[in-house]
Order: sequence, then structure tokens, then C-alpha cells
Amino acid sequence: MIEDALETYSADRIGERDYALYSSGGRIIPSFTSPTFGLRKRSSSPLAWFSKAPLLERVGAEGQPPVIALVPDVTPGMCWAFAGSEGTLGISLARRVLVSKITMEHTSPSISHDQSISAPRDVTVWGIGEEDSILPAPIPPSDRHLLLSTFTYDVLASKMIQQFPISREAEQLNIPIAIVQMQIHSNHGKKDYTCLYRVRVHGNEWTLEDELQSQN
Repeated sequence: MIEDALETYSADRIGERDYALYSSGGRIIPSFTSPTFGLRKRSSSPLAWFSKAPLLERVGAEGQPPVIALVPDVTPGMCWAFAGSEGTLGISLARRVLVSKITMEHTSPSISHDQSISAPRDVTVWGIGEEDSILPAPIPPSDRHLLLSTFTYDVLASKMIQQFPISREAEQLNIPIAIVQMQIHSNHGKKDYTCLYRVRVHGNEWTLEDELQSQN
């Protein structure tokens, strides 16, 4: 039992394949994603004045690109931030998948220096079946969006890795998903920005055999 537990922990701590993982082929879709918060021009710096080039000032620990939400690093500051409490993140999955659940993770409050209030709270997850739907980027909800899940991330829970199943209605439709768009509606109290540390998408890969069966 101990060996099994250690094997699960080494397999990204939950032992489930993540189709959003960057190193496995998951990618950010910029046109589906809110602008990154955290970098701003600083024109008042004496160094900037002498060099005739404005510097970029990092605001707090933020300023990471959105792809940081697809990598297994949740140390404090390794998050993607967007302004305010509402934003979207578009993910092109590594494979077309019959999505079964979404995993969200925030850094532990015990080491994050009171950054837990920046964590997402109320979230809606949409799926799109075909990659050619990227252009033009649709705004959810549209006729191309399938509602996968609506959930609340609890930053006060005992575990920071929290899993949320897709709805029974979405599961019964049995539609393979190529793109996931997360729509974050609120956070836990931070007014300036929201930090998203990690998102994972799980399910069963849509195979050629599945495709042939669906056409019959």
C-alpha cells in the first residue's frame, strides 16, 4: 500500500493523465485568454530616463505568462494573474478527449504569505469540439460551447488539489473536446487581480475507433 501511494504521488500526485499539461502538448489559446496582469511600464525611473527606454516593473509576484497554469509548479508566485476577479483561460488540449473532470490547484496558504484571497472561487468550464473553432474566438456561451462544469474552489479546504466532475448532461452527450475555456467569475476577496496556479483536464482520449463508431 505504501508503494502504491508513493507511485501515485510521483505520478503528478493524483495518478491521472492531464491533457492540459504543457509538456504533453497542452497549449494556451491567446485569443481565448484574458490579458496578463502584473507588468507595467515605469517611466519615472532615472535609469529609464538615461537609457531612453522605459523599464517593466513587476507588480508583486505576478507577471507570469498564462502557460504557467499548465505546468506542475505551485510554489508561491508561480501563477498566472489577470486583472480583477473575472477572466478567461483558453486551453488547446493535447488530444481530443471525452472530459470527465477538472482539477484546480492553488498554492498552500501555509507558505503563500496570505495570497489565498487571490485564488479563483466561482468557475464555469466550457468545451469546444473542434480546433478550427479558434478563429474567430467565440465568447462563452455561444453555439460552439458545451457547458462542462460549474464549481466553487474552496481555498479553506484541507486539500489544495480539488477535483470537479463534469455535469451528467455533458457526459451523456459523449462529445470529444479539443478546447477547454475556463470562465472565472470571482475570487476570494482580492480586488486587484486573481491568481490561477494550476488547471488539469482529465478524461478518456478519443480514438479513431471511437470516431468510426460515432459515424455508424
